[in-house]
Amino acid sequence: MNHAINKIVTVESNEPKPLFPQDEWYVCALSKEISNKPLARTVLNHNLVLFRHSDGNVVALEDKCCHRSLALSCGTVEEQGIRCGYHGLLYGADGKCIEIPGQSKIPSKAKVKSYPIKEQNQIVWFWYGSEQHPQPMTEPPEYSIHDNAEYIFDGDVYHYDVPYQLIHDNLMDLSHLGYVHLKTIGGNAKIHMNAEMKITQEDNKVKVKRYMLDSTPPPTYSMAYPFEGNIDRWQEIEFNVSHILIWTGAVNVSSESLE
Repeated sequence: MNHAINKIVTVESNEPKPLFPQDEWYVCALSKEISNKPLARTVLNHNLVLFRHSDGNVVALEDKCCHRSLALSCGTVEEQGIRCGYHGLLYGADGKCIEIPGQSKIPSKAKVKSYPIKEQNQIVWFWYGSEQHPQPMTEPPEYSIHDNAEYIFDGDVYHYDVPYQLIHDNLMDLSHLGYVHLKTIGGNAKIHMNAEMKITQEDNKVKVKRYMLDSTPPPTYSMAYPFEGNIDRWQEIEFNVSHILIWTGAVNVSSESLE
């Protein structure tokens, strides 16, 4: 009698799991930050050097020279690319070394990693791809308000020394405004805590709408518009896997529908 023995062997990968969702676009800078001066920035634990090429496009390279590992952000931007501030190796927009002072031969391994970048709506987006999708599968999220002449906007970069999940938690629950931001965007704490809320989900997106009716206008609102008295406020928070959007506004009490 013949006996067949089937054995299933499970092989576990030693590769660490990604700390952040992959195959997504992430904001890495505002367009106004990028010039012909190197900008060092750490995005999703990747050390990048960002600069604007002579053709006007934004370039993102690994911030480490392949020769002695000096940060390329310590170098200078030239017409053809970025030059290391240690021994002068010059890298093109694709990360390949195109000049080594003192020698004519350039080794094929003389290069640094380049990263997919897309500038859109005055935002610079970074593609965080998986091994299966190192190049972008989609276009970055559209945010056309930045290109609309009817709106005025500005912005800056703020660093939080906390896990990013806590920032998500903070921005998805704005009930704290009445206590934390009394002198700016706070308002009636009790109304904040009891705001009417509507929550919807679509694919990987969650939207939260908060309505605070007949509330006292906070200081920043009063500075922005001459309200006649109390106001009807609303807040819209849109959670995406790679970013969060928040809109907020107010009208005089009962003057308009908030829907």
